[in-house]
Amino acid sequence: MAFRKGSITVFLSLLCMLFLAVLCSVTESARVAGAKAQSAQLTGAGLYSSLAWFEKNLLEEYELLGVDGTCGGGWFSERKLERRLLSALEKSASPGEVLPSRWTMDLWRLSVTDARITEYALLTDGKGEVFYQQAVAYMKECFPAALAQQLQLYEQEAREAEESAEKAEELRKQNEDDLESLERVRKEREKELREEAEQAGEAPPGPSGKNLLAEMTKLRFRNILKIVTGGCAISKSSLTELLLPSKRIGKKGSMKLEKRHGGPVDDLLFREYLLQHFGNYRAQEEKSVLRYETEYLIAGKRSDELNLKSVAGRLVALREGMNYLYCVEEGSISSRAGTLAFALTGFLGIPAITAATKHALLFALAYGESLLDVKDLMNGGKIPLHKTDASWALDPEDLGNLTAMLNSKEVLRKEGLSYRDYLRILLILGSVRKQRLRALDLIESNLRKLPGTSGFKAENCVTGIRVRTDWKIRPLFWSLASTVTGIRGVDVSVQQNGALAYDP
Repeated sequence: MAFRKGSITVFLSLLCMLFLAVLCSVTESARVAGAKAQSAQLTGAGLYSSLAWFEKNLLEEYELLGVDGTCGGGWFSERKLERRLLSALEKSASPGEVLPSRWTMDLWRLSVTDARITEYALLTDGKGEVFYQQAVAYMKECFPAALAQQLQLYEQEAREAEESAEKAEELRKQNEDDLESLERVRKEREKELREEAEQAGEAPPGPSGKNLLAEMTKLRFRNILKIVTGGCAISKSSLTELLLPSKRIGKKGSMKLEKRHGGPVDDLLFREYLLQHFGNYRAQEEKSVLRYETEYLIAGKRSDELNLKSVAGRLVALREGMNYLYCVEEGSISSRAGTLAFALTGFLGIPAITAATKHALLFALAYGESLLDVKDLMNGGKIPLHKTDASWALDPEDLGNLTAMLNSKEVLRKEGLSYRDYLRILLILGSVRKQRLRALDLIESNLRKLPGTSGFKAENCVTGIRVRTDWKIRPLFWSLASTVTGIRGVDVSVQQNGALAYDP
């Protein structure tokens, strides 16, 4: 049998073409699989690119991360963020736009057709829970673990001080009730003594000293702020924005972020974050809307004056409870108060009135000492939480001279806790939920004063997004296979989902 010349070559050519068609089909299939994986990676890169547009001022001033949902101004819009994401994806999918085409070869032939944000999280979500998570994460990252242990000691002392203040307040009210119920008995006894003295032709007996309780009662009705600041100028700054985050019913994000931080210890760290990032009466922030920021976190009033007045009143009440318990336990002070009470009421011959007057004097002494304490704190002095003989300033006999002592500019004591330390105690005794919303009030108001963030709103600050992207994979190695099989290559559609948030 004879073969014509060249028949083997034709056969091999057809065989090779078929083999190459299969190879191209396999290669195309592998390329499409790789392109799908590449689209997933590009979606992740696009997420990182979107969250890279964080507010610089927010990070520099408060160590917080968030993207302005208005994209530079106007109103909040998911579509604005989607256009930014889509632009980043288009550049990532087209390497020729970044490098000259002669240095690149686009094997994936990917193109993004759509990008949608399906969910997002905001800094204000959960009434400031997202903000809280970032703040606590920052504190844990930047400060030693020993700080938490130290703060727990502060919390224990704060709770003891609160219990002492509550107990002393109950006793004070009870003492006032006792004096009021004995008032009728006192008047009847004084009437009897006057009648007896008139019959005997003698002067009626009376107290052998000045009525200090009446003077202290007048002092309780005076403006505490003027007393403890010594008449120094008080800031007139106030929050003028009506719809702050703590009052505004704003938008809510739909993306639920994991709560990694929480509990008593993390609450302490959050309050320490507040102390470090917000000023106070003794350490004012000149560029802030309010000069007394920590006082606002505690009291929540709209003006510096009202916030400082509220904090001063709380400090006096806190110190009064601790001071009264010290007076009761300190034998010398209690004994001298008893002697003074007898001088004021002993002529009546009614022990119950003398005992009630003694405790009234102790409360007056505790209140006067508290005014001196808070005045010292606001002038830069230090006051220990638990008094000793060395740190006690007021004797029972000094009650009549208290006004002059309060008018003195001298700082009496320098041992113990500072004004900032006492603010920490008041923060510990307050509500974390209220504090984080009030902190957002200050953050928003302060950032609106800075260049570049004049339109900043905390509720527009995006901290996490979940997206869906649609991709098209154009055929590359299908030409030879389509010649052999007659099946034309088509674009492959791929959908990818991804999510990213600033990790707390």
